[in-house]
Amino acid sequence: MTRYIFGQYAHPLKPEAIDFGEKCTECKRDTSFGSGLFVNRIPSQMEHESPDGEFELRDGWMCWECQQVECDQCPIGELTLEYQIVDGTILCPNCLDEQVRVGSIFEDPDNGFFHYRD
Repeated sequence: MTRYIFGQYAHPLKPEAIDFGEKCTECKRDTSFGSGLFVNRIPSQMEHESPDGEFELRDGWMCWECQQVECDQCPIGELTLEYQIVDGTILCPNCLDEQVRVGSIFEDPDNGFFHYRD
């Protein structure tokens, strides 16, 4: 939520980022070397809303499990790290291959992006 204050927009975040160190900024699990989550972690800076409605900026790492996204086409909502966004729809590799195979999605030869056929 953005607030309008004194002629300018102000974001409700606290201006300073909270250093999470080696913890995941999403689930707060340890991502340090030897934890089992070190290899696939990525740098992360995210906004988090607390239960009381306050926002904070978290700075640290995100573990591989929190990086996963849900496929919009899978009936079970498959979580995946590898995905393509096709016209706003998140597709896992299996669903993308199936959509290309049946011809409902094509790859634009000019830029390599996938699009749905009209």
